[in-house]
Amino acid sequence: RFMQVEALVAADQHDMQSLELDSLEAYWQQVKRSESQPK
Repeated sequence: RFMQVEALVAADQHDMQSLELDSLEAYWQQVKRSESQPK
């Protein structure tokens, strides 16, 4: 799970300029929710 997240982040590192702070924050909120909630 963490490896997938790191892969997504690494892939988007060079696109960070096009990302908005709100979008990034919302993305991490979803990640935290998925981590806190067992599937």
